[in-house]
This record gives sequence, C-alpha cells and structure tokens, in this order.
Amino acid sequence: MKNKLITNPLKKRRLMLGLTQMEVSSQLGITQSQYSRLEKSESDPTKYLVRLSKIFGCEPKDLFGAPTLSEIEQDLLDLPKTNEVGFTYHERKPNEVFLDLKKGWYRITDIKNLLISIKESQASFSTKKPKPIIRLKQREVL
Repeated sequence: MKNKLITNPLKKRRLMLGLTQMEVSSQLGITQSQYSRLEKSESDPTKYLVRLSKIFGCEPKDLFGAPTLSEIEQDLLDLPKTNEVGFTYHERKPNEVFLDLKKGWYRITDIKNLLISIKESQASFSTKKPKPIIRLKQREVL
C-alpha cells in the first residue's frame, strides 16, 4: 500500500484495518458487489455512514471529512519523485520509441529533456529524415 495511491476514503480505511470488501459488506448486511460500488463512488454511502463509522472505528463525519481528504491529498504529494525515465529505440521502428515511465512525479524540464534526447537518438539511428515526435502548436493570442 506504500506506493499505491488510494483515493477513496472507504477503501483507504478498510485497507488500513486489513479488512476485505466481503468482511465489511457482511457487517453492513449488503453484498460484496454493493459494497464495491460504494468504494467506487457508483452508489451513495449516506445510509450506511453510521454503520461504516462503527466498523472503521471513527465518527460518521470523519469518514469523508477534511482530515481524511487531506491525508489522501498528502499521499498523492508523497508519491516518490523519480528519475526513472527512459526510452528504448529500435532501428526497425524509426518513427517510434518505447517510453519507460515509472510512477512518480517528473519535473517539466526533465520531460522536455527526455523529448529532446528521443529526437536526437532518432536522428542518429535513422537513415531517413526523422519525423517530429511531438508538434506543439502555439496558441493564438486574441
């Protein structure tokens, strides 16, 4: 759970307690698929808030409250920063590259440098004139 971002408060609490969807759903008196829809935000959990708060050991207002949402946001910000950006180029596919992007945060300058590196590598491996990988259109000023 360390590197996986969980954005649903119900799922986050359930996993933190080591419970399965089946265990929570049986305590709620609903099917596992009904509970799954609650976690996916496909169904309204309002009528289950009191029972869910007892299962998760918190107050009903804390299930979706600001502290929980702030914690989820912090989890997103704490995703690892990584320099594991790379690409593989093959001369049999002169107009393609295989990008290897590991989950994490990337600086915009690193992505720009990666694109420049891809373009330079493509030009050195290809006997044909390389096609641009990305064409950026300049916004018109009205």
